Amino acid sequence: MSAFGKITRILWKTVLFSLLFIVVFLNVLYLAVQTESFQTWAAHKLTAYLSQELDAKVEIDRVKISLIRNVTLQGVFISDKHHDTLVYGKSITVDVSRFNYNEKRLNLDEVELNEVKVKLLKYQNEDDWNFQYLADYFAPKNKVRKDTIPFPWKITYGDLKLSDVDFTYHLMRDTNTVVNNMNYNNIHVTGVFGKFNDFDFKGDTIHAQVTNFSAREQSGIEIKKLTAKVKLSPVELKCDQIYLQTANSLIRGNLVFKYDQWIDYQDFINKVYINATLTDSSFVNFKDIAYFAEELNGFKETIYLKGKVKGFVNELSGTDMNLRYRDHTQFIGDLSIIGLPDIDSSFIHFDAERLSTSKSDLEKFPLPPFNKPTFLKLP
Repeated sequence: MSAFGKITRILWKTVLFSLLFIVVFLNVLYLAVQTESFQTWAAHKLTAYLSQELDAKVEIDRVKISLIRNVTLQGVFISDKHHDTLVYGKSITVDVSRFNYNEKRLNLDEVELNEVKVKLLKYQNEDDWNFQYLADYFAPKNKVRKDTIPFPWKITYGDLKLSDVDFTYHLMRDTNTVVNNMNYNNIHVTGVFGKFNDFDFKGDTIHAQVTNFSAREQSGIEIKKLTAKVKLSPVELKCDQIYLQTANSLIRGNLVFKYDQWIDYQDFINKVYINATLTDSSFVNFKDIAYFAEELNGFKETIYLKGKVKGFVNELSGTDMNLRYRDHTQFIGDLSIIGLPDIDSSFIHFDAERLSTSKSDLEKFPLPPFNKPTFLKLP
């Protein structure tokens, strides 16, 4: 055999060996990438890098990825710059289908958050929220306005399941004292469960179907069950086909809150416009309303009602109303009340088809101040 033939044979064997090695290596790599051990190892390397880059603690205990199908992260932790929790998640699972890079299409079939804790904090003497360092790090380096950047991907959202979620929103410069009324600068919601689907995002407005939502806020108000078709925007909260059960009340029908900005909830009585259609079997205990209006603290009477209600709390009107209180008090007709929650100076106008009451019912109706109530005394 000539020297050229030997060289050709050696080169050919080398090429074949190299190709075989590459094929074996790619297969081993493919199998390794799909193993939980390799995925967790890669996640540890990535979080170690991010921790150094961000000068904050970033951790993921375990990762399990079924390529283009399912991603599960366990033991997720991200700290803020003050070493407090920004995000913690015992388990975060995302199910994906119809991933097509060429068509730029992605279906998020289901996202499940299990024992996830989120803290949005603004510390004293700081202007930015505790997550701002993350937003700055991942923000585009160019200065193109975000609303001018096209987003070519079409993403379809499926179900969002919440299981024991904990959420905090706190302006640290505000008092840390927890009272029996909503403090919109210090919100802490625990035990959040529920399912959200049929998402539709239009600008700053979110449409979704909410099913079996429950939660408790630190002031004491508790939602035991909420099911409704919800529309939420910076100026409106609309709930159609609502079933809302709290610890003290039950609302069925349709409910709309309108406002100029989120902060209007801090003055719920004067700035949040109510438009509600309540069906039979609805009842409201004023203890739940008092969480949003401290003037009613201590007022715990229950009113059964049906009809259409609209207006601000301080200027409320009802049509086709059927109100019942205790055992013998009933009102059927139209009415308007101006001046709530100050009962002493409130003006009531009504057009009654039926009005009935009893001495025993009237004597049990409390008079302000409700934290030390007095009662009517009748002969």
